[in-house]
Amino acid sequence: LRFENGSVPVRSARLRVMLPEGLKYLPASARAGDGSTLAEPRIDGAQLTFTQGPVAAGETRVIRLRTQATGGRDGQIEIRAM
Repeated sequence: LRFENGSVPVRSARLRVMLPEGLKYLPASARAGDGSTLAEPRIDGAQLTFTQGPVAAGETRVIRLRTQATGGRDGQIEIRAM
């Protein structure tokens, strides 16, 4: 997942990821773009919330995570983040 902050710095950013039916998050798999380990997200059903702390204006962040297929879906699966 890649996100870019706009023109205003943010003191405490959160990234919310909604996993679709058929995927589950694999614990301890979240990594920053540089490969460093991230704190575990708050998990509420299929929704993951990553706390990012301060984000500078114009800053870009990358989060990588692993999921596992749980069955019930074939083909392409779309993940949404806010």
